Amino acid sequence: MNIHLVTGPGFHVGPGALVLLLEEQLADRRHGLEDIRIAEGAALAKTTRLQNFIAGEVLGLAELPIGMAGLAEPVTKAAEGTPGALLLAALDRFAGLARKEQRDAARAAKAADEADERRWTDEWNSVELVRRHHKADLSAFLAAKREERARMAEEATREAAAPDPQTV
Repeated sequence: MNIHLVTGPGFHVGPGALVLLLEEQLADRRHGLEDIRIAEGAALAKTTRLQNFIAGEVLGLAELPIGMAGLAEPVTKAAEGTPGALLLAALDRFAGLARKEQRDAARAAKAADEADERRWTDEWNSVELVRRHHKADLSAFLAAKREERARMAEEATREAAAPDPQTV
């Protein structure tokens, strides 16, 4: 993500963009944003509608929208206390939060995997029929369980990505 200063009229960001804004920029835009995360005067959010910005506004964007390159310039350094400096500092904070969330998610996924393995091993140890079906090979049984879990996750992802028939 990079910080940009809007320099020309007509600068806009379409739906689905990840934006970093100052908290005061949220007031008129909140209805067109989702997944808003606020930290120390700045907000990270995803746009759900077209968002217009006027010359002089500063914002962070993962990608500069096509056709907007001539209407904004990158901010790499800014005087202390200016909107650019606030967003540059916020960018570091949100990057740190994202890294922490990734580590926490990885730990949680590992703990869930370990719990599954323990549960499957207990199932193996307690059910003679399962052992006979897998020819007394625990590793084959665990591999089958992992494949089943992956298949179920893939189906859940596909279902989540499919349009809701009630809204189509």
